[in-house]
Amino acid sequence: CITEVRTPTGSEEVIEYNDGGHKFPGLDSRPSLPRVTDHRIDPGTGEEAIIKVKYAYSGNGSNNLHNFLGYNASGLIWEDNHLDNLYKVRSPYLYGTTESLMVGTQAVRTIERSFNRFHLLVEEKTTQNDHVRQVVTVYHAQENVDFDAQFGNFQLPRTVTSTWEVSNSGRRRQEVLSTEYDVYGNLVEQIQPNGVKQRNEYYPVNGETGMCPRDPEGFVRQLKQSTIIPADSAHGDPAPVLCTRYRYKTLAPLATLLNPWM
Repeated sequence: CITEVRTPTGSEEVIEYNDGGHKFPGLDSRPSLPRVTDHRIDPGTGEEAIIKVKYAYSGNGSNNLHNFLGYNASGLIWEDNHLDNLYKVRSPYLYGTTESLMVGTQAVRTIERSFNRFHLLVEEKTTQNDHVRQVVTVYHAQENVDFDAQFGNFQLPRTVTSTWEVSNSGRRRQEVLSTEYDVYGNLVEQIQPNGVKQRNEYYPVNGETGMCPRDPEGFVRQLKQSTIIPADSAHGDPAPVLCTRYRYKTLAPLATLLNPWM
């Protein structure tokens, strides 16, 4: 594993691996996969290292039983088949990391991240002094369903909830962004935190006569219309609903390629 990088300008990066590493599921006898625990960047001007980051690894935010290899997943035994073994897990599974920015021996900022069985970031919590920012993402992925049986939108977010607060002050703010995607991964509805809605409609794969030709690759992807619906308001008349419609036409390819250098 790489442990040191030196640049022509004199700066230096040092990477350390000071824990037991990631264990492989069902193979405790196999050497663990090393993982970075300390990353230090020295500007090379005689000053103290300006960036020092420590990393800790955990599962479910409270223990060291889970990792991104699928360790401690029920019934999972690691296979060297060039595939992601964690994708074979059906039950809910979380693993996490904690990144700490250090000043001396004191952590001045920490970022805690949790990931699901598809390696999607489901929660990120940043803490600095008494200020906390938390982002929680819910995806379209279906629990207890195999990877191969997931719809094409399973990696796309359904809701993103962002929260800001100052500890022990009662000051708290929360925003929710909601999105819906069809099984092809097209955005069909988005509700912004301020209540404004966007609804999209797409042409079918065979198109519509005079409006959109058939998609040559067999995809549903051509936007037919997009409607913006304003948020409710208690002050005056509501803003108008805006709808934009789209039409498409197939163009013949050029007979010859154009050389930009001639």
